[in-house]
Amino acid sequence: MLLSQFIEDVLHINEQDLLFSRLLAYVHHYSADIISYHVITERLRRLKLDQGLVYQCFPNRWVARYKDQGYLEIDPIIERATKTSEPFRWFDIPKLTKLSKVQTAFLQDMKEHGLVDGLAVPIFGPNGTTAYFGIGSTMGDLELVHADVISIQYACYSLNNRFMELNGEIQTDDPQLTNREREVLTWIARGKSNSVIADILGISEHTVDTFVRRCFQKLDVTDRISASLKGVAIGAISP
Repeated sequence: MLLSQFIEDVLHINEQDLLFSRLLAYVHHYSADIISYHVITERLRRLKLDQGLVYQCFPNRWVARYKDQGYLEIDPIIERATKTSEPFRWFDIPKLTKLSKVQTAFLQDMKEHGLVDGLAVPIFGPNGTTAYFGIGSTMGDLELVHADVISIQYACYSLNNRFMELNGEIQTDDPQLTNREREVLTWIARGKSNSVIADILGISEHTVDTFVRRCFQKLDVTDRISASLKGVAIGAISP
């Protein structure tokens, strides 16, 4: 399934469970067979596991183990997800941050419970919301190049935005973008930097910076991925 088709499908899904089954089908293309979606903070308030865990299809033994051991309090993957906007591999954590002995044992426990490989996708949404998608495999290593990781990140952001819309956290009213703002937003969605957009449109980079800030403000977003996805959602740009 193409990313553009996935985003288009998500925009028209009105049932929460169907959202996650669609994501599971999408990431299966990358050899992933388990996913989770966990809201970490809501309006800047940290949520407990039973409040924040929205969806998961992980092995039952691991889910029970995670809850019984209170792993949410020491989970280095969740901890890292609150500090970076970039996706990262689960078992690359020792290279990214210093771990305690308990956290190192946690990663080993994951492997012993059948979690072979996985990708963490941090989400920073509106209203002080942070969330986390776990895209994992119990079958083997995920064979992902950089472009695959970006595609999965876009897919997760699109699902997160739709989930928040269905729960009344995001409004989808037309923000009244100008034609030039729509142009800039379109090039943002195509992965172009501000300097490249300036060259394409024949305007200064400073002017592009201004248009980008206006787009972010009108769309009520703080990053380029969310701006792109919301632009698709309101029909300002095509996926």
